[in-house]
Amino acid sequence: MGLGWLLRGLYLYPAIRNLVICGKDLSMTGDALLTLWEEGLTEDNTLPRSGGKLYPEMDREAVDLLRKYVKVWDWRTKSLEEVGRDISNIPYLGGEMEPRSFPPVAIPEQTTFPSRKTTFTLFAEEVGDGWLQLVNLVMRCGTVKGTRRGDRLTEVLNAVVTVKLASEEGTLPCCFDFGADEFEAYYGHFLSLSPREDVDYTCGERLQSWSWFNQETNRMEKVNQLERTIDRLQRSHDTKRGTMVLLGLTDLDRLDDAPCVVLVTFNIADERLYGTYVIRSDDVYNAWPFSALSLIRLQREVSKRIGIPVDSATFISHSAHIYERDWDKAWAKLNKWFKRPLPFQADPSGLFFFSLDNGVARALFVSPEVDRVLWEEESRNPEDLIRHIVDAMPWLTAQHIRYLGEEGAKLTRALEEGVPYEQG
Repeated sequence: MGLGWLLRGLYLYPAIRNLVICGKDLSMTGDALLTLWEEGLTEDNTLPRSGGKLYPEMDREAVDLLRKYVKVWDWRTKSLEEVGRDISNIPYLGGEMEPRSFPPVAIPEQTTFPSRKTTFTLFAEEVGDGWLQLVNLVMRCGTVKGTRRGDRLTEVLNAVVTVKLASEEGTLPCCFDFGADEFEAYYGHFLSLSPREDVDYTCGERLQSWSWFNQETNRMEKVNQLERTIDRLQRSHDTKRGTMVLLGLTDLDRLDDAPCVVLVTFNIADERLYGTYVIRSDDVYNAWPFSALSLIRLQREVSKRIGIPVDSATFISHSAHIYERDWDKAWAKLNKWFKRPLPFQADPSGLFFFSLDNGVARALFVSPEVDRVLWEEESRNPEDLIRHIVDAMPWLTAQHIRYLGEEGAKLTRALEEGVPYEQG
C-alpha cells in the first residue's frame, strides 16, 4: 500500500526524478521498491517476490514508465551524515512528463460484530489453529482505527490465546506464509546476543545480556535473566519469580521499534511447565506466528534444562491488530484454513451425568477419571439448571457448553412430553 501511494505521488509531481532510499529499512519497504525498479511488475500485475498488488490503475505499463523516468538510489548503508554530504552529487534531471492523477482509492469497509471490545479467551490444540482463531476474532470483532503513522487497522484489546503443546515440536502449520528455513533464520536472530545494524535490540540480548545500572556498585552491569529464571525454577518448582522483562523504562520514548513482547513468565503446576507471554502491541497477521513459535521453542528449551515437560503456552495481546493492507490476505486465510466444527475434544474439567426422577432434573459433575463427584445440583426446570452450570463454570470448553445446551433441550422435552430421557 505504501508503494502504491508513492507511485501515485510520482505521477502527480513529475518534477521528482530521483529517489534516495536511506535509513533503517525495518519494514523492508525500501527493499520492495528496489526489487520493483529492478524487475517491474509480473505479467499478472503483482509485485515481484511478495505477490502483493498495487492499486488497479497502477498496471505494468504505468510502473514501467516510472522505472525509466525516475532514478532510485540505494543509500541504506550510508549514515545520515554521508547522505547529507553526497546528496549534492546526484545529477539534476528536468521534468519531462505532465502531472497525472488517478481515481480516488476505494477504502474497504470493515464490518464489525458487536462485542465487549476487551478480554477474549481462545483455546487451541495447536499453534496454527490458535493463530486462525485470533485472526478470525480481530477481523470480525476488531474496532477500525487510525495510527500515528497514518495507517488503518482493526483491533481488539486483551486477546488471550492458550495453545496446548505437544510433547515434541512438530512441523510448521500449513496456514503460515513461511517455511522452516525462514523460521530458523528468524529464531536465530530472536535469540542472538547482538542486534543487526538496522535494529536496536534482540530478544536474546535482553533475555541473556541486558545492561542495567547497579546502584550498589554504581556501575553498569550485564544480567542474564534467562539463566536466573532457570535457576529459580530448578531450586523451587513453586516459585512465582520465573519472569523476564524485555521492555525498558524509556524504550517507548526513545525507540521507534520498541519491544512488543513485554514479559516472559514460566510457572510449574502439577510438574508441567506453563509459559505466559505478555505482548503490548501485536501485529497478528505478520508478527504473531513468528513470535509465538519462537517463544514456544524457548519454553521447550527451558523445559529440557529443568527436566519438566511442557504443558501450554498463553499469549496475552494488549493490542491485537491487523493492518488494512493485510485484510484481504487475512480473509483469504480464513476462507481456506479456518474449518469448523473441530473434531471432538475432551474437556479436562470433567464429565456431566444427567437424570430425571419424579419431575426433577439432576446433574452430577465428576472428575475426568470418573472416580470423584465434584458437584451436584437439581432443579424442576432443566433450562435453569443448564444456565446455572454455564454461568458458574465459565471454564468449560465451547464444545462442552454446546453439549450442555443439547442435553438441556432433551431434558425439557422429556418433562413436557413424557418421553424417556437418555443422555447422549
